[in-house]
Amino acid sequence: MGQAVIADNWSLQIVAELLTDGLDRDQCQLLQVTTDGAPQLTSVPAAAIALECLFDLLTDLVLRDQILVEAAHVDTWQRAGDVFASATRQGALRGYDFQPRDPELGAVRDAFVERLAFTAPLRELHAQYTTAYREHGTSSHPLESQILWGGAGMLARAVKFDTPYTPHPARRRFYQIAGVALPDTSAADRTLDMVRTSRTKLQRREARNESLMSLRLMLDPIPLQVIREVDSPAALITGAVALRDRFRQVRDWLGLYQQHVNNPSGAPISTYERTLIDIARGVDDALASAGLDQSSMSVGFDGFSLSWNPAATWRKYRNRLGVRAMINRLVLAPNGSAELKKLLGWFDAQGTAVELAVLEHFDRRRSGRQ
Repeated sequence: MGQAVIADNWSLQIVAELLTDGLDRDQCQLLQVTTDGAPQLTSVPAAAIALECLFDLLTDLVLRDQILVEAAHVDTWQRAGDVFASATRQGALRGYDFQPRDPELGAVRDAFVERLAFTAPLRELHAQYTTAYREHGTSSHPLESQILWGGAGMLARAVKFDTPYTPHPARRRFYQIAGVALPDTSAADRTLDMVRTSRTKLQRREARNESLMSLRLMLDPIPLQVIREVDSPAALITGAVALRDRFRQVRDWLGLYQQHVNNPSGAPISTYERTLIDIARGVDDALASAGLDQSSMSVGFDGFSLSWNPAATWRKYRNRLGVRAMINRLVLAPNGSAELKKLLGWFDAQGTAVELAVLEHFDRRRSGRQ
């Protein structure tokens, strides 16, 4: 499916509610597993999960050719009216018939259920809600079944149609707990991983003199750019579509990279991977505080010494051109503090307990504590 990505209708429903009704100031629940293997629901700020869904969607709208969702359930977000109209008109977001009743898809889904229900209590829970649904038409554990059973179905779609998948945050966290992952075959995901890793390096350098009690953010750069360029929540989707036009060159490059991933030439490192390596090394060059490698040259006269690293100088020049420059700007984007405050201000949440909870949430996510 080229440079497409599969997304959850559940995520779009959350974004639609955010953009039409505002921030939910209550808690929502995630599925976790206790040390003895029992399922346990834990509470997190609903506003933070909604913002995660929003940021994922904005990123995919800009970097992917199209976002595909299960056509049978688009009503969950289409009820919100024209929230996504600019994206659907362009074909950037559309329903797709993944043939959910296909026996082959069902077999893959069942295989993922076995992996996700990785403890006896989880298997018992799965049996309870599937029996209830079969006998009464409703699940006895709606959230748990949406994460586990529904999540297995979405993973199966990603595998059967060989397409990357951006899951709802609740599903993503449970996949991580269960140790379930899809193959690393997405050019866009590989590029974003490099961007995130390089941004983390930069933040560590900047944070050396900060208080140990400081809350630090590192939000993905695409949503931040959209937020900077629009003036209200209602303009976020339209703003992402406008930015999408300016990122066409990057998407075309990602499309070529994806072709290589799908049909590798046999070379251990492709031209596309070398580009990402060069951009990442450019960050390392910038962070080098002392000492140069063996490729550096040094000249001195009248007590003045000049050191020059030819490889670093060449990388710096190349990283200012074309697609490299656009990806490099993503690496060097702000951490997101100002943009998040602007976004929360639109929802009258600045200076509230909701703002504090959201900041703490993204700080924990950045540091890997969530």
